[in-house]
Parts: sequence; C-alpha cells; structure tokens
Amino acid sequence: LLDTPDYTSQMAAVWRSFLIPEGVDLDAFGGREAFEKWLAEQFADDEPYDKIVRRLLLAEGRLAQSGPLLFYSALKLDADQLAARTSRVFLGMRLECAQCHDHPFEPWSQEDFWSYAAFFAQISRPKAMLENVSTVMQVRDVDRGEVMLPESKEVIPPRFLGEEWQPADETQPLPPRRQRLANWLTGPDNPYFARATVNRVWSHMFGRGIVDPVDDFGENNLPVSADLIDTLASQFIENDFDLKRLVRSIALTRAYQLSSSSNRADDSSDEIEERLTTFAQMNVKTLTPEQVYDCIAVATMLDQQNATSDYTLARFGNSQRDTFLQQFAAPATSRSEYLAGIPQALMLMNGSLIGQATHEQSSGLIRSLDAPFFTDEQRIEVLFMSTLSRPPRPNERELVAEFIPAEASREQRHTGMADLLWALINSSEFTLNH
Repeated sequence: LLDTPDYTSQMAAVWRSFLIPEGVDLDAFGGREAFEKWLAEQFADDEPYDKIVRRLLLAEGRLAQSGPLLFYSALKLDADQLAARTSRVFLGMRLECAQCHDHPFEPWSQEDFWSYAAFFAQISRPKAMLENVSTVMQVRDVDRGEVMLPESKEVIPPRFLGEEWQPADETQPLPPRRQRLANWLTGPDNPYFARATVNRVWSHMFGRGIVDPVDDFGENNLPVSADLIDTLASQFIENDFDLKRLVRSIALTRAYQLSSSSNRADDSSDEIEERLTTFAQMNVKTLTPEQVYDCIAVATMLDQQNATSDYTLARFGNSQRDTFLQQFAAPATSRSEYLAGIPQALMLMNGSLIGQATHEQSSGLIRSLDAPFFTDEQRIEVLFMSTLSRPPRPNERELVAEFIPAEASREQRHTGMADLLWALINSSEFTLNH
C-alpha cells in the first residue's frame, strides 16, 4: 500500500488539510489541487519530511506558479498568520494564543509570538494592509520589514522559541530570516518539530494523538505516554525524517491492529474511555470527505470500464470528486468525533454520486454481477465483500434475500442489487473506520 500512487495522493490530501485553512478560496491560484499535486510529488519521491518543510518555507516566485507558494497565498503573506499556522502544524503549539497578550495557560509571552512572527516579516509585500493577494505578487526575501507589539511602536527582532535574546552581531551578515527559521525548525536539535510530526501521524492513524489535541503541546496538556512520543521522535530523526517508514512502524504495532470493539460488555464508560485514551482499544474514526468518495468509487468500481487488480483512483482532475468534496465538507475536528449532519446524510442517500455508483450503466460492480455464472447468493456476498470487506451474516442473508427474490427477472435483479448496494453504502459500517 505504501508503494501505491493512492498512498501519495491520500497523504497529500491529509497534509493539505493541515496546512491550508478551511474556507480559503485558492481558485485564482490554481486551487487546492495544485497544492496537493505538489505534495503528492514530494511523497512519491520519498523526500524526507524535513526537506519538504524546508521547500515549503523557502518557496520563492510569483504566486501564480502555485505549488508550495499556495501556502503563502492562503495566508496572504501575513507574518502573524504564517507564524500561527506554522507553529500549529510544525511545532504542535497554539502560539497565536500569545498574539495579543501572554499565553493564559502556557509560559509563552506576547514577545515570544511576535519574535517568531518576525521571521516572516521580511517577505516582499505592499506596506499597506493586504486584504487579498494577487497572482502577480512575488514571494521573495527582502531586507526590510519588521513586526511590532500590538498598540505599540516597539520593534521585535526575530528569536527562536525557547531561546534567550542574543544581541545582533553587526559585523557578521546573517542569512535571510526564513532560511534561519527553516534551519532551526527542521534541525535535529529542535525539541518540537519531530515530536509534533510523529504525533500528527499517530493521530491520523488512531483518531487521537498521544498529545491531544495535536496542536496543543504544553505543560497543561501532557502526552499519554512521554516514552512513546520520545521514542517515535528519536527514531524519526535517526531515520532522516522518513514519513513512509514512520507510517510503516505505527501500522505494524499491536496497538494499531486492535479492533474498536471489546469483548468486555460489562465495562463502564470510564473504563472504555481509559482504554481508548491509552490506545488499548481502537477509536472509531470518521472518514474524511476524500475517503468517503474514494471508498464509494473503489467499492462500486465507478466509471471503471474494465475490472483490473491495479485500479488507481482519479484524485486529480476529477470534477465530480471536487464537487462532492465541496458539498460533503464538515467542520474539521478530531476524527473520533462525528460532526457530519443532515446535508451529508442526504448526499449519501439522494446525491448524484450514489445514483451513478448504483446504476448498472456506471457501476462496474453492478455490471460485473450481471454475468450468468453468478448465483443470487454469490451476488449478495460480492456486494457485502466489496463494500464492507466481509461476507453477510446469516441473519443478514435472510434479510437481503428479499432484495433479489427467486426467479427474479433481469430488471428485478438489477433493481434489487442497486437497492442493496445503496443500503450498504449508507450504513455506518461503510462510512466509519472501525
């Protein structure tokens, strides 16, 4: 699975969701797809994660060139927005809580936030307030630009988080600020970068982080297991920030292979919560909108003319998929919390995608089951295996046999298979990862 194109495009979608704020319109700059394509190329080439982050932070050129520059387009080249987003994603900190005043719960001061934001202050941009960015604008380092404490004229020089103020050495020319930040942020001695990254990957795979929420590392939100996160971070650094190797290591753990069900029916809710928190039982995870669409496409062989074992999802340049993602979007939150609602449920019940997925002319699955050598019982089993990855249980066999009655005509059989496929796709077992 890690060697397939589906892995790289899925990871690109996951990381894009971390980096680009929800609700940002990037259509003028090539759209979110352009950013995902760039990320997918990095993952396909097995680029070390520290190098990917460096390329993102040090990107230069006109915003029309898309790729990593979309990160700067989305955040309007704004020093405080860039500081807030990069600290959340790459350091696991909600540093913007110290933007207007000292952090109420953590030791970060207002000067800490603005000294970090100062690393993004010397990017070419108009001096006036920037409400929108243009495709002709450039991202490049210049020798001007400072940040000041709000409601003051005190200029705050750049300083790495957790380090003491150092007087500037006027005799030694310094590299551009973004380069200094990238060197520090992705360096093996950075106490935050590796831990924040392994925690994000763990959270994606388990539905919750070792530190949870994943962007709230601090003295008041300690990890479930400090040894676990330190071990993973150390291995991540030793393996030269190899994301694929990290995913493989986590997937091969006993904890990841646990089920979300428990054979201890008399456990209290507190006992269940403790097992979920300590990863002694898998969380039920919601599928992302991308995963819902992709699961429907794979399960039904949607628009696949010839069934092959190497079916690859069309994630880029797929207008139907893009439309579905826009309409199916739900508030971003922990994957162990279900926040989709009536609009998403109605789309799965009555949307055009489901109509296509269950129609004999567009569903490769329904067409394949028209072969005369299948029995009706086998057709039912294939529908279950394709959607739920398991055969029907005895009570389910009895129930769904009504969909395809004995001596059914070809038309009745197609209708019955389409209805059963519709019901399986709309089941919670299909739309949740358990």
